[in-house]
Amino acid sequence: MNMDWDVTKTILECITSICFLLGVWKGLLFFGYRNDESIRKLYIENSKKLEEIFAEFFQYNNVKPETFNKIYEIEREAELYLHSGIVNLIKEIKSTLINLDCLKMQLTPSTTDEERHKIAEEIRLLSLKMSDLSKKRVNKYRENIVNIGFIERFITIIKNIFKKLKFIIMTLLLFMLAGIVILCVISFDPLDSCVDSGYCKEGLPLNIEGKKITVNKQTCLENDGKWIEDRRVCQFK
Repeated sequence: MNMDWDVTKTILECITSICFLLGVWKGLLFFGYRNDESIRKLYIENSKKLEEIFAEFFQYNNVKPETFNKIYEIEREAELYLHSGIVNLIKEIKSTLINLDCLKMQLTPSTTDEERHKIAEEIRLLSLKMSDLSKKRVNKYRENIVNIGFIERFITIIKNIFKKLKFIIMTLLLFMLAGIVILCVISFDPLDSCVDSGYCKEGLPLNIEGKKITVNKQTCLENDGKWIEDRRVCQFK
């Protein structure tokens, strides 16, 4: 069969590559990215818990002992699910509150006026730091929540583009497959098939041992062939 197998092989390789890429892409879309709606909710809930702690601090200029347990819980939750920047922020808030608590514990009846003044100044600076951390909390959480939304929107856009391109890609694949079939049909040569397989169709001109013949029942039997009547084909040995 006179056929450009290199061209056919290239076409088949292209089809295989496209199918592989489609499979990889569908796999990525299936597994998705971990930053989804549930993670966004974790960020929001974690931020609200911190907001309650700041509200308590700004109301009483202090926090209750049991509030530290809440901070440790918020920190553990952040370490498991949230961005490292959030974890570092919570650690800084926790450290600042602990330092404030330690300074206030130093204020006893025996504390001198000079020491009181020094401790009061340190408390004032740490309180200002808590105000800055409160603003930082809002920006930090908003930044991560917005980034999650961007990733989700990006994946949604890509999914929509893929849906629109799916028809075009499938059409191209069908055209490529049709091209291979047409190429096979156009390139098919009965004479080559006869030489390769030994089955020669009736009416086909042949050259056997320098003698030109036309395949039919008589010439088939005369040249030691086996005539297959229902197919009108001669099988040469």
